[in-house]
Amino acid sequence: MIKVKEFLSQIYSHNVNFIIIDGMAAISHGSKSLITADIDICYARDKENLEKIVKAISPFHPYLRGAPKNLPFIFDFKTLQAGLNFTPLHPEIKKTSSKMPRPSALAPNPVLNLIHGLIQERGVTGFTFSTDIGDIDLIGEIQGVGYYSDTLKYSEKMEIYEMQCHVLTIEGLIKSKKAAGRPKDEPVIKELEALLEIRKQKGKNR
Repeated sequence: MIKVKEFLSQIYSHNVNFIIIDGMAAISHGSKSLITADIDICYARDKENLEKIVKAISPFHPYLRGAPKNLPFIFDFKTLQAGLNFTPLHPEIKKTSSKMPRPSALAPNPVLNLIHGLIQERGVTGFTFSTDIGDIDLIGEIQGVGYYSDTLKYSEKMEIYEMQCHVLTIEGLIKSKKAAGRPKDEPVIKELEALLEIRKQKGKNR
């Protein structure tokens, strides 16, 4: 289970430009159907922000979740810059892409096969990290919404542990869930639409 307060305090104190998205955002809006043990953030990919992320998260010893323990991996600016929805810095893999060779073409390299499998499984949402304080996703682009600057338009400020954080709106969550097109998200979309309607009705009655 991610230590949300500790993580947010760290990136907040380093002035990282980020938006809380996915499960944690839905829970912040009152969702009861989503249970999540990690935290996902959409982040700005300019040089200054990437450097801030590295400084903020490095003390938690991030490592690619699901990767072999012997996978050569350094979490630094160059590595973070090399990926969009965070892919590892590797000479044969620069970023997630549908043009990547199929696993059979990568054989017999088991590390590349694993990375390809993770990309295929997660799509554009990319990799997750295991850290000392729990699992963290760094997302550069959200399906149906866009990059950080686009996502910012679908965010609102909410106070979380006495910190003013940008959180993806219900409308943004619905757009991203619909764009993902996963059957498991259908009950969540219905709940989010109901929460949005309740919010609109409350707004009318004020």
